[in-house]
Amino acid sequence: MVYGGFIFSPLTYNYLAAINLTSSNFELFFFDNCRTKHIKEPVIVQYEILPHEINRGYISHGDMVKSVNGVNVVDFAHFVKLIDASTTPLTIIEFVDEDFKKIILDTKQAKESFDDIKAIYGLHTDRRL
Repeated sequence: MVYGGFIFSPLTYNYLAAINLTSSNFELFFFDNCRTKHIKEPVIVQYEILPHEINRGYISHGDMVKSVNGVNVVDFAHFVKLIDASTTPLTIIEFVDEDFKKIILDTKQAKESFDDIKAIYGLHTDRRL
């Protein structure tokens, strides 16, 4: 799913292999970390960002999503529903990390940005579920 130029996806073994991370290291973090007990399927923001003015100043970090607007994300489908249903002025996506990283986007601008992003990058849809 593309939201505000950020690419989100379920965490898979294939993705870990593509970025040369061993799944065992991630599994240890995931299963031993009390902050992730609510997660059935990890959702991550990938290392790639589709540059656009909506995401200017952000760097991609490949972290696991914890919550959207304060609601803990259970799996990828739940993440998509939370993004689609967001009516708050800001969309706040928090990550499971020690640095308390967040993506904070103007909700209306983030949703409208996909028209520009799809034209720039030749995309047809913002998701592949």
